[in-house]
Amino acid sequence: MIQADLDEKNGLIVKNSKFPVTKEQEQRLVEAIKESVSEGWKVAKDHRFFLLTDFVSTNFKKTSPGGIFRVRFFNLEDVLSEVPDDIKIIAEQLKTKTWQ
Repeated sequence: MIQADLDEKNGLIVKNSKFPVTKEQEQRLVEAIKESVSEGWKVAKDHRFFLLTDFVSTNFKKTSPGGIFRVRFFNLEDVLSEVPDDIKIIAEQLKTKTWQ
């Protein structure tokens, strides 16, 4: 997760990231923010970004009754005892977990 702002005067400002942000990631962020803003999204300030290359299907089940209100984020370090580097392994492990 990368928290960043983009403005014409200062360019991309990375405000928070657990890991160093590469030049390639910065370019991807700039392009994504510009495209999103042109589509009417207000993501140029105070927004969190998740840079992904691949999506992997999983089944992380909600066990409590009722719907999900708003957006829900999970810290994988709280769900898995050890977070693997491989997204496919993470997806497989999440299939065995539930949340409320």
